Amino acid sequence: MIIEEVVVEKFLNGGDGLAHGVEGKPLFVKGAYPGEIVDVKVIKDKKNYAVCEPVKWKYKIEERNMPVCKVFDRCGACDWLDLDYSVQLMHKRKIVEEQFERLGKMDVSDRIKDVLPSPEYYGFRNKMTYFFAPDGRDIILGLKEKGSSRVVEPRGCKVVPGSFDKIRVVVQKMFNELFSVEDIHSSKNRKGNLRGICLRKTQYTGQIMLIIITQERNFRPLTLIKTELQETLPFLDSVIHLNTKKKNLLSGLYNTVAGSGVITEHIDWFDYNIPPNAFFQVNAFMLKPMLEKTKEMLKPDKKRRLLDLYGGVGFFSIYLAPLYNEVVLVESHKDAVKTALANAGMNKIDNMRTEKLTVEKFTETEKMTNIHYDDVILDPPRAGVDPEVIDRIANARPERVLYTSCDLGTLVRDAKRLIEKGYRISEIQPLDMFPHTSHIENIIRFERV
Repeated sequence: MIIEEVVVEKFLNGGDGLAHGVEGKPLFVKGAYPGEIVDVKVIKDKKNYAVCEPVKWKYKIEERNMPVCKVFDRCGACDWLDLDYSVQLMHKRKIVEEQFERLGKMDVSDRIKDVLPSPEYYGFRNKMTYFFAPDGRDIILGLKEKGSSRVVEPRGCKVVPGSFDKIRVVVQKMFNELFSVEDIHSSKNRKGNLRGICLRKTQYTGQIMLIIITQERNFRPLTLIKTELQETLPFLDSVIHLNTKKKNLLSGLYNTVAGSGVITEHIDWFDYNIPPNAFFQVNAFMLKPMLEKTKEMLKPDKKRRLLDLYGGVGFFSIYLAPLYNEVVLVESHKDAVKTALANAGMNKIDNMRTEKLTVEKFTETEKMTNIHYDDVILDPPRAGVDPEVIDRIANARPERVLYTSCDLGTLVRDAKRLIEKGYRISEIQPLDMFPHTSHIENIIRFERV
């Protein structure tokens, strides 16, 4: 069904444009921007809304530029690559405000700051995962298409460093010589071993890690691949083989094929070792601004104690420890805990201790109930924080809670519970960690009433 001349009113959380049909039915329009007039085709018709895609533009806004990527219309790495950057920031702030109003029934317009922009909005990603896929009888390494599990081969991707695409092309050519499309893992028939690669790069030191990801641990051509990589890509600092059967390609066992097995980032006075499967903020140019903003919002003091939940390799703890009396980092991933301890030693930090427990388990222990923490940092996965954990944090009565998240749905949900438990939102700082996409990172400061 074609609906003619619909007017896109605003962006929805997730990047679709919102319009309305003749009878007022909401239309979620993919790839159209606020202020544009388009003819749309209905691709999914539900009772209370319809998902549409443009078939013809009647009017395009002036802020829409020519896309600088040949596969932008298909590749899922970007949503807004052809939208003026300042306009992206404006709409992201609106999305945050509207989500709090719609999901949380909260007016926070007076507490939301302008979005902190990324100093660079091309080539900003320090990590990218590419998937093996068949293209006829050839193997390609590419990115998932928009809203699909199909894979598209990027051509000069603009959100990663230029070196990433050069490495991708070399590895793709090498694997075409060594393997056939039958070697690509298929989740349908559970055959094939090849799953993908991940590239990681540090901004300050410029180190690059290549992670080869397979379904099974046994990967006989590894010695040959190592030799060829050392000849064709001698600038690689680490080559890793990781095997996993999970959907998250980096959640598996790994062994170091070449190099030290970690890459090291430097931020201000601090060094951070990053192992292959560790979480680390993905925007290389926003690492320092994010840490500076966190410090500014927490207002550290040498008399205070900080609790860093979901602490990872110590991104926040390492930076803030010299400003606190004590920092306690809680993390359940054994490799991350090991790296956090190594990072503390490398930076001569002696007032940070780690707890290798899930946040759920830690908040049940006497180390949570019998020790007072003045400030708490929460940087959970996208699923957010368990309600009982929020209750235990509130019962511990820290003066400030800093909650960092890129998922607005769970962020608003958890914010409501913290408010119910005696806290108020004093500041919301959006950060553009993901230029050219609809994703937006937020840091919220809660203060105990």
